[in-house]
Amino acid sequence: MKPNATPAPSDNGGVKGVRRPRWSRRRLTQWIRRVHLYLGLALVPWVFLYGITALLFNHSDWFTDYTRHPLGDAELHRLPDPQQTAQALVRERLPSDFTQVEDSARWVGHLLLRGKTDDARALMVMHPSGSGGVLKRYPNSDETPEWGSSFKDWTALEQGEESTLLDASLSVAQTHDPGLESLSVRDYPELRFQVRDADGRLYTVNLESGGEAEIAAGEGVAPLRSRLLRLHVAHGSPGYTGVVWAWSRVVDVMGSAMLLWGTTGLIMWWTILPTRRSGAWALAGGMTTMGLLAISFWTFLGLI
Repeated sequence: MKPNATPAPSDNGGVKGVRRPRWSRRRLTQWIRRVHLYLGLALVPWVFLYGITALLFNHSDWFTDYTRHPLGDAELHRLPDPQQTAQALVRERLPSDFTQVEDSARWVGHLLLRGKTDDARALMVMHPSGSGGVLKRYPNSDETPEWGSSFKDWTALEQGEESTLLDASLSVAQTHDPGLESLSVRDYPELRFQVRDADGRLYTVNLESGGEAEIAAGEGVAPLRSRLLRLHVAHGSPGYTGVVWAWSRVVDVMGSAMLLWGTTGLIMWWTILPTRRSGAWALAGGMTTMGLLAISFWTFLGLI
C-alpha cells in the first residue's frame, strides 16, 4: 500500500487491515441506554402500581367515606415529662444500685384517642406534647345480624385435632431444626363462605378461629382501594408454588430492576459531560435529604 493511500473498505463496511474493538465505549453506552429504556417500559405497570398505592397509604381518606381534620397546637392535658416519669420508675421499682441514664427518656409514638357517635367512629392522633395531630372519622359498617352470634367460639380444630396437627408439624420441622422442642398455633386461615336467608338475601361470612364472625351483605367483594393496597404490601414467599409465590418473584424482579435502573441511570448521566456538575448537586441533595429525614424518623420512632 502506498504511504498516502486510503485503506480500501471491506465488504461489511469496515476497513481492511483495521480491527475494531468488539466492545467499544460507544456500543457499551448504547447497550446501557437500551437496558435502561426497555427495562423501564417492562416495569411501568408495577411502577404505576407502587406509585398509586403509596399515595393511597399516605392519604387514608382518598376514595373512602372517611373524613380527616388536621389539628393544630392544642392546650391538652399533656403527658408528664418523660425524664421525671422515668426517674420515678427507676427510683420506686428498681433496686437502689440502678440509675437512669441522663436525658435518655422520651415518649415514642403518638397519643391515640378513640370515640364514637351513633353513625361513626372517631380516632384522634396527637403528638405527646399536644403540638398538632389529626382527627379521623370512620362511618360505622353494617351491623352484624343477630344470627351472626351462632358462630361464637367457633374453632377450626378441636383440642385433640390441634394436638395431632402440632405433633405432625413438629415432626416435619425437626427434620430441618432438630433442636426445636415445641410448636403452637399463631393463626389459622379464615373460613369464608356465603349464605342466603329465607328472603333470598346474600351474605358473605368470614370466620376467624376463636374470634367473632364478620358478616357483610352481598358478595363481600373488597373495595378497589383495599385490593390495591393489599398488592402493595404483599411480600415474602409462602414456601409453596402458587400465585403468592409468583407475586413474590415479581417483587424480587422489581427490587433488582430498580437497583439496575438506578445504576444505569447514573452511568448515563456520567457519560453526558455537560450535566456532570449539575447532576452531582442534584444527587448530593437527594442523598442528604434522604439521610437527614431517615435519621430524624428513626429518632422519632426510638430506633436510634
